[in-house]
Amino acid sequence: MPSKKTKATSEVAAEPPADAPAKEAAANEPTETKKHRRGSSTAEGGQVFKAEDLAADKTPIIITKEVARLNWKMNTSPSTVEDVNLSQPLTNPPLRAVKIWFPSGIQVTARNLKGVTIKDALKAIYKLYHKKADDELDLPVLDTIEWTEFFATDRDDWGAVLVKQKKEQAPVGKKKK
Repeated sequence: MPSKKTKATSEVAAEPPADAPAKEAAANEPTETKKHRRGSSTAEGGQVFKAEDLAADKTPIIITKEVARLNWKMNTSPSTVEDVNLSQPLTNPPLRAVKIWFPSGIQVTARNLKGVTIKDALKAIYKLYHKKADDELDLPVLDTIEWTEFFATDRDDWGAVLVKQKKEQAPVGKKKK
C-alpha cells in the first residue's frame, strides 16, 4: 500500500484535464479592464490640449474676446469683475496650462485640467499683485491678453501669452433707469 506522501505527489504530478491549460493561460494573462477616470479630472464637453501637442501641429491659439473688455485692476480680486462669464475657456482650443508673461519679464502660470478659464488666469495674475497698492503699480489695469505665434516660438512655449496693461480704467457706462 503506498504511503500518503506518495499518493499526494502522484496527484500533483497527474496531468490536468484538457480544458485546464486554457483556464491557466487565462488566469496568467492580465484581464483587460477599462480604466475609469474621475469625472472631475476630465474636461466637460470637449478635449483639453497640452501646449506641446498644439505646437507639433502649429495650431494657432485664440484668446477669448471677453478678456479685452474686462477693465480689471490687477490688485483687486477677480470676483469683483462683473458682466463677463469668468468660467468660459481663456483659449480656443482649451489648454491645461497657460504661461502668462508680462512686459517686465515676469511670468505666472494658470493651470486647470478641465481647461484654463478666464477666472484661472485672473487668479494667477491676482496672486502676483494682490499685496501691491494702486500707486505701486505703473500699469495697474489689464488691457488684454494676446497670443502670437512669434511670441510663443520666441519663448519656446506654445502656451505662452502676453499681458497688455494700461494706466487707467475705462469709464464704466451707467445704466439708465
